[in-house]
Amino acid sequence: KYSDAEIIDTSSTQLGIEFNLLKYELIKDNGWKEIVFKSIQNYIENYDIHPNDVVVLSSKIKTARDLNDFWIKTEKTHIMFEDYKELSVITKTNPEDLKQMDEKKINKLYKKQIERIRRTKKNHFYANSGLIKISTIHSYKGLESNTVFYILEEEDELEIIYTSITRAEENLVIIDIGGKNESSGFFMKHIG
Repeated sequence: KYSDAEIIDTSSTQLGIEFNLLKYELIKDNGWKEIVFKSIQNYIENYDIHPNDVVVLSSKIKTARDLNDFWIKTEKTHIMFEDYKELSVITKTNPEDLKQMDEKKINKLYKKQIERIRRTKKNHFYANSGLIKISTIHSYKGLESNTVFYILEEEDELEIIYTSITRAEENLVIIDIGGKNESSGFFMKHIG
């Protein structure tokens, strides 16, 4: 009697995550910063990716800071954390000496100053800054980028990994430092 009220049998389909560029790279622990930098630069050049569409994500602030420190030697970046220069001013310590110091100790001693810098940078963070963005995964929650370079580390848990890969809209490159994460084998088998 009512044709629009008929029950229609449909099979359920799950939408998958599909990428134009999906790569996995295993990188040795030794000299990883330069290798990661060159690898990302090659992807940007070879796939004609605009820096504005790129974010580099890491679960560790030190990894993100180290990458940024290496990166800013050749081009500007946009970050949501304190760089070594800013940390040097707060701690009154040489930036090179800071790289060798314990991150937890620095955070404990200068917690208020570091939090103030991070809050300011997050408030002034623009996804369309025209620059390559480098961020921790935690700070980048809720945001997306056309291209994500995710730095996979040994301690990264599945939730962190999931959060990282779902930040990518079109392109995802997983750069595994050391290949010691519990998910390394999975990525190597299915993507690598």
